[in-house]
Amino acid sequence: MPRRRRILCPGEIHHVMSRGLDGVALFADDVDRERFVAALGSLLAQSKCLCYAWCLMPNHFHLVLRPTEVALDTMMRRLNGTYARQFNMRHARRGYLFQDRYKSIVTEGFAYVRELIRYVHLNPLRAGMAKSLTDLENFRWSGHRTLLGIDTTPWMSAKEALSRFSPSLSRARQVYRSFLTEGIDRGGTFESIWAEIRACASEPDGDSRFGDGRVVGEPAFVRKAIERKEAEEARLRRLREERPDLPTLLKRVQTDHSFADSADLIRGRRPGCRAARSEFCHAAYKAYGYSLSQIGAFMGIQPASVHSLASRMRCTATESAVGTIPINNTPSPSTDVACAEAQ
Repeated sequence: MPRRRRILCPGEIHHVMSRGLDGVALFADDVDRERFVAALGSLLAQSKCLCYAWCLMPNHFHLVLRPTEVALDTMMRRLNGTYARQFNMRHARRGYLFQDRYKSIVTEGFAYVRELIRYVHLNPLRAGMAKSLTDLENFRWSGHRTLLGIDTTPWMSAKEALSRFSPSLSRARQVYRSFLTEGIDRGGTFESIWAEIRACASEPDGDSRFGDGRVVGEPAFVRKAIERKEAEEARLRRLREERPDLPTLLKRVQTDHSFADSADLIRGRRPGCRAARSEFCHAAYKAYGYSLSQIGAFMGIQPASVHSLASRMRCTATESAVGTIPINNTPSPSTDVACAEAQ
């Protein structure tokens, strides 16, 4: 059975998880953890992505993120890729480090996000890495200490996370600590805890189509997210059914960028060549669904180079010259922005 695609809702909160391949430890020691945290902080700052909670466990990690300017799948691909290369180089290993793709669940609402923050920060205690809530305050590799004011983490949106507990910062920390205390005895697995959270949100109108584990929230929010996902799927299907062949697509980009020769666009080094190549690869791969191998064979470059060019496409607020392809995939903080799907 094919895996289901993640749902990415720009501007909404995502619970992100990633595990080591076959349970392999992601962090051999504190040097690895420090490198991961440094990479995470750098990418969050570059992406202007908000982080409400985080926790590093031996063979996996949890993040609670709100993407704003860069799509979540782009940021997570960079994070996991950067860290995997560093880890493999340091430990003289080869091959994959992470198990498949990262997992993410979209959520919203006051109660759901509070539950998420509690769930993520109680992970070390449930796993026996901390014996009590007091002991948990000595655990360096989560956002718990930052929310309590013990540490300062510049890239963590601690004040915004705490605002979900109380408008007053000092009061919010007291409520947050009490909220964690209430949850200590809950235990359970990820699935059982999420079942409790989801129990608050029934399927809208009894429609099982909206009972989607990739989205958690009030019924109206779940319905909206799933309907947008379905609309986006339909749009992509139409685009790909009517897609032009690669020479025609290249000609459109060539005309828009005023290149006299398509070979100059593909191989040229003058200003604008790389941007035009990126636009072509982005349109062919992301919008029209050509494979990296197909595009690479057409351009005479490696599939990895095609992926790099497509990922470099900086989106604008207008449509591209390739016609009906909207190339603006920059997330907006507005909940009215349509959900985008990860490939």
